[in-house]
Amino acid sequence: MFISKRLAALVLLSCALWFTPTGARGAESFDNCTGYIDSLPATITTQGTWCMRKDLATSINMGNAVTIATNNVIIDCNDYKIGGLGGGLGTSAAGIVSVQNSNITIRHCNVRGFKVGISLGYDPGGAALTAGDVIEDNRLDGNTLVGILVQSDGATVRRNAVVDTGGSTFATEAIGISATSGVDIVDNLIDGVSPTDASEASTYGIFAMDSQGTAISGNRIRNVIANSTAFGIGLASDTAGVAVLDNVIYLPDGTGTGIVCFDPQNSDVVVRNLMTGPGTGLSNCRDGGGNIGG
Repeated sequence: MFISKRLAALVLLSCALWFTPTGARGAESFDNCTGYIDSLPATITTQGTWCMRKDLATSINMGNAVTIATNNVIIDCNDYKIGGLGGGLGTSAAGIVSVQNSNITIRHCNVRGFKVGISLGYDPGGAALTAGDVIEDNRLDGNTLVGILVQSDGATVRRNAVVDTGGSTFATEAIGISATSGVDIVDNLIDGVSPTDASEASTYGIFAMDSQGTAISGNRIRNVIANSTAFGIGLASDTAGVAVLDNVIYLPDGTGTGIVCFDPQNSDVVVRNLMTGPGTGLSNCRDGGGNIGG
């Protein structure tokens, strides 16, 4: 009897730990932290794992909430929030940014209300690409222009939820995930991409350019809204050998296109995608078979 009671107590203790709220469970990883992000804006200058242990918010409307200024950094938010809604729809501020640094990982972050939620490797001044970046298991919510922007060789964007992107008064278009160079985009949810009220505005669930031999796979894209043109997935004319496969796309607007390839002569291959809604399924793409819709 004693053994069974003890076993029952251990089971109950295990269940209590398992069902502890997310923030408390995240504390299990604090032993691996190099330091903590406890206020915004913050700049990371030391390599290692930087953690969050509470929700944070800022009202800045320019600059970055978190700037990564060195290589080999992991940001682990432990599912806490980096909030920027105070900057308003006209904000030009970004959430988490790294420009010329490689081997950056962003995980378990809830980034809300910025012009760009997470930006790795992108430099409007034309700096060299970074390499080896990972953006995984994040929630990007209510960012006004782009949820995730990454320009990096050998990078991966996976298992993120990008929700309700758009509405900027700073720019008219909106993109859920925008990737340049060697970025695999896998198993993400993109729900809700809306332009501002401008007739020329374009929207994309995923937009890829300057990519060779990468994969856009297993993503769920829905509710990409058009004023002028809406695309579930768009491949620029400078991509080559990109595999677009096993994605599920729903566009509610009859002028939308599920997957568009801007160069019909390229070697990108579109295979086994399900496209639903009243718009066009494929446009200018090489149909590798198994595509349904449009």
